[in-house]
Amino acid sequence: MDFVDYVMAFRRSVVWVLISTIIGALIGGAVALMTPPRYLATATTLLTATEATEAAELPQIGTYMSQQIATLSTLATTETVLQPVIDDLGMDTTPQELATRVSVSTPPDTMMVEITTTGADPDEAAETSNAIAQQLSETVDEVAPTVAEEGPVTSMETVTQAPVPTQDQSVSLTTAALAGAALGFLLGLVIAVAQYAFAQRRHVTRAS
Repeated sequence: MDFVDYVMAFRRSVVWVLISTIIGALIGGAVALMTPPRYLATATTLLTATEATEAAELPQIGTYMSQQIATLSTLATTETVLQPVIDDLGMDTTPQELATRVSVSTPPDTMMVEITTTGADPDEAAETSNAIAQQLSETVDEVAPTVAEEGPVTSMETVTQAPVPTQDQSVSLTTAALAGAALGFLLGLVIAVAQYAFAQRRHVTRAS
């Protein structure tokens, strides 16, 4: 089939293509309306050397911190951190389920840990991220190496509280409707071309 054939196929089935496009838009819009809102809230913690660390030990501590920051940040999605958060906030969930809504990242060349919680309730998302950041800091302080009786040589603290998000990150109604319309149009066009090709083939068979 050449370009002219495609044009002919479209013209013969333009009504069905338009109907398919409209149905696709309606389905896309319906999916968007049924999809719960999605809010993201991020809290940031910072790993630092404590006053218990002497100046001569700073290079070694700095190396330790660089090596451990990624490992320590993974604690944020473990039961050790999440179960106390669930208990404190009175959440009806499990550490495993909550972990699926929490993502942790460490910006390159920094001692920072960014904790992002996703949820349908913006207040809960922010509250959860802040609680995880606080609990993570306490847990890291507990597992940090100590110097004699001076205490831990590293400490983690929250440097940025998660603000309550105001923008829904889920797919908008317009975007979903346009995507559905595009898919509906393509499906209708494929069916139109297939019907046209079949009709042409049958016509040739009868002529012969």
